[in-house]
Amino acid sequence: MPLTDLIYFDAPKAASITGAERLTFPELEAKLKDTNAALDLTQLPAGTESKPIHEKVKTASFVRATGWSSIEDYDRYLVMANNSNAIIEFIGRCTVHAVEQTPDYQKAQQELDTARQVLKKEVDRNKRAGHEARIKALETRFRNMVAERTQMQGLPDWMVAGFTLFIESYLRGRVSFRVYPYETIPELQVLGNLRRDCFVNTTAEHFMATYGSRPFAKLSMLGLVTSIPEQTGHPFNPMAQFQRLSEQKQDVKLELGFRQFYNALEILESLIGFARYPNVIVHPLAIYRSV
Repeated sequence: MPLTDLIYFDAPKAASITGAERLTFPELEAKLKDTNAALDLTQLPAGTESKPIHEKVKTASFVRATGWSSIEDYDRYLVMANNSNAIIEFIGRCTVHAVEQTPDYQKAQQELDTARQVLKKEVDRNKRAGHEARIKALETRFRNMVAERTQMQGLPDWMVAGFTLFIESYLRGRVSFRVYPYETIPELQVLGNLRRDCFVNTTAEHFMATYGSRPFAKLSMLGLVTSIPEQTGHPFNPMAQFQRLSEQKQDVKLELGFRQFYNALEILESLIGFARYPNVIVHPLAIYRSV
């Protein structure tokens, strides 16, 4: 039996699906194998078109995807965004401090200080003008030298505020995991939202510290298929009934207004949503690495 580094296992969900009180990952694997319930995407021909694979996934209840992957912890992104400018400023100050210790900086500073002292003692107007021009040239050279070695700019405040607003409104608490099962079809991704309490002997933070947010080792995700977005959009429009009824009944118009508002919010959420063709959305049951 091959060795497996089990990174994530949603034991309660696996048990509820199979009807068992408790279930281990090997037991889940055995049950899915016995019933031939899991579609292994590595067994399908890759090609360059996502549609044939997408159609095949529609026939499966469970899917297993192996490939390059990425993990996105939005609470972590939120902290990073809120602290980004302060960190950039700190790094910039460290860089300036390091520049101040260099011989070139100290020489330029000494030349500038000497030129200013000479200017203070000079009483001749014409000579003062020459000294002032030299000081301006030295100051320009001085600033350029520092700027060249400390080229770091913070993010605009409006960008940080907007980024944090989107996360707090739509993505707070999420840890998303995506697998790219086919390098020739990078737009076809298998995505799932992870529970923080289901990481095995680790945490999301520790996983990213060891494997990285984009691991260099290929990982596998086994999940229950929950959404297979169509290229033409959702096949059902719940607003249709209210639009018809509002033409006949006045009391439906108020509810129609609320429903349209909710629909507008959903459209806004879809701008950063992941449930779009040809992605496959799953409830992750296990994430592991074969070693």
